[in-house]
Amino acid sequence: MQQKLAIAIALLPDTDVILLDEPTLGLDVETSYEVRDLLKQIVSEQGKTIIISTHDMPIVQDICDRAVIINGGKVVADEKVEDLIKLFETRAYSFTIEEVLTEQQKVAIHNHFPIVEINDLQINVTLEKEDDLYIIMDILKSNQTKIEKIDRTTVDFEQVFMQLIKEGNDIDTAVASH
Repeated sequence: MQQKLAIAIALLPDTDVILLDEPTLGLDVETSYEVRDLLKQIVSEQGKTIIISTHDMPIVQDICDRAVIINGGKVVADEKVEDLIKLFETRAYSFTIEEVLTEQQKVAIHNHFPIVEINDLQINVTLEKEDDLYIIMDILKSNQTKIEKIDRTTVDFEQVFMQLIKEGNDIDTAVASH
């Protein structure tokens, strides 16, 4: 109720832009969704622009049109959320293999691909460039590792965020919904 009250108070001056800092911090799941719906309603019915500072990427994906990601005091992205997700979606793959990777293969994959998850017979990787597909294929071929199948995987905004800030530690995020 305090978060909802804070949002109501922010609306009192009737400005075109509202700035909210972590509007869902500390809320239970149900209340978090209520606040999200309230913010979307304010944007659609009142035509307000809401700028949200948050580290909660599912909120960004759910309610925001645009994201400005700041890492180490520098803007690393200023794009529509939808465009950022599409950009990374085309490069996210899941490889199902027939045998467990060798330690050398695991090291090679981790050295080439900053965003990768290896689980027994599954490799989930985000490729930075189109040619990276050939690199992972060469690593698998180096030990004659058979590939059962390759699938494109879905990407959420949290994965996009991690990819964009992978080299930084001090992360501040501001996102806007309008």
